[in-house]
Amino acid sequence: MGCGAVFGCLASGVLSDRFGRRDSIGGFALIFIIGGVLQCASQNIEMQLIGRFISGISVGACSVLCMHIAHINTTKKKKKKNSSLSIIAPMYNAELAPKEIRGRLIGFQQLMIDFGMLISAWLDFGTIYIDNDWSWRIPYLVQIIPAILLALCPFILPRSPRWLIEKGRTEEALDVLAYVHGKGDRQHPYVVQELNEISDNVHLENNVAVDSYVNMIKDPKNRRVLWVGCSIAIFQQLTGANVIMYYAAFMFQQAGLKGSLSLLANGIDCK
Repeated sequence: MGCGAVFGCLASGVLSDRFGRRDSIGGFALIFIIGGVLQCASQNIEMQLIGRFISGISVGACSVLCMHIAHINTTKKKKKKNSSLSIIAPMYNAELAPKEIRGRLIGFQQLMIDFGMLISAWLDFGTIYIDNDWSWRIPYLVQIIPAILLALCPFILPRSPRWLIEKGRTEEALDVLAYVHGKGDRQHPYVVQELNEISDNVHLENNVAVDSYVNMIKDPKNRRVLWVGCSIAIFQQLTGANVIMYYAAFMFQQAGLKGSLSLLANGIDCK
């Protein structure tokens, strides 16, 4: 899954800028469903690995750059404007939500991630008593359910107003802002202020933004920012949090907890 996530990260920025955040999220959710189906229906290890790789593409695309929300919050509060590369789900959240609650949405997003881990741990514990292949197929099947809900987002959610302005569709952006922030009132002061801020920000970014990864790393200032961002991600992984999460059951077994007790302890640990 990690290998697929790398390719998902690289592709998501280009695709989200071209097709929009909302539609890209829906498209990558469909990719995750395909990967989940392959994992659930796998007949051999090769099919399992292919399914994990495909799901990883979606995970890498839809769950990256949570820090970008904080970057947008800081930019808005300080009334400064900076260019940055965009990747999908957290950005869509940040571009659509009122700036007063974006910080809380960061915490809520992480809460839902941890809640999903909790469900996963207890689901693994519950299915251990099934004496056939469904003991491991059920967890793979369950993960498809939220992906189906996410794939429906293009039909029920508005587009990002920032992306619409970037594409010159200002009237549509105004409609979205009025719907989200002004109860349909296009002349609401908050709506007008938000539209002007986004338009000014986009105009500035169009003048200074880079159009490729190669051009991005040519600028020493961009290289420094890129190194900081990469270092945060690398050292966060080196803390071992994900290793413990993935192999907690085996660690509990080595600590003396046998059979289902290791999975039970893993479920308690996820709380």
